[in-house]
Amino acid sequence: MFFIERITRSFHDRAFFISIIYNLGVIDKDCRKKEHKMRTLNLVKQEASKPNFKILDENLKEIKDIYNSINLNDCTGKELFEELMSFQDEDGSFKLINTFQIDKDARIEYCFLPTYYITAIMIEAYLIKEDYYPGLKDVLSKALVVCTYRGLSNGEYMTDEYKENFEIFNKKGVKEFVKAYPNLCFEFTKMMKYFIDFYK
Repeated sequence: MFFIERITRSFHDRAFFISIIYNLGVIDKDCRKKEHKMRTLNLVKQEASKPNFKILDENLKEIKDIYNSINLNDCTGKELFEELMSFQDEDGSFKLINTFQIDKDARIEYCFLPTYYITAIMIEAYLIKEDYYPGLKDVLSKALVVCTYRGLSNGEYMTDEYKENFEIFNKKGVKEFVKAYPNLCFEFTKMMKYFIDFYK
């Protein structure tokens, strides 16, 4: 009873409230040392029958911004990482539309590109530590398979888009990743080794 009353009296005391969350183990233990501003993703998975392209573009931009700015070694980065993991579909992708059965250009832009960016972040985390987050290996393994579906193609033969898509992974350490973990997804490793050699 005293504990409940103390929570009620101190609810607006942020420091005390954060200490309760820490003690309950809601926040990662490495983040217990200091307070930080928690960030929440605004990703929305849309119905292919009535997509809102303004929101789709905003969501893709948010994913790109996170890709470019996330620090996996700080508390905010770890929280964002958890949210990204939870956005995975049953098929292993991180698509922003609920199906792959859509127009080719929309499929590339809103299904494959989000999957490439988020999977690349997962690769970066896996290189830091294989068990960076519970369940990461399973989530990453499924995502890697999806990344092989188009061979990084945007529909043309050896256009600049191949290199642009490859660079999404390259900037997050894919060379080191396929060397260290070639069997996590053999097809992904084979595909990436091809592009690594091609773009030497």
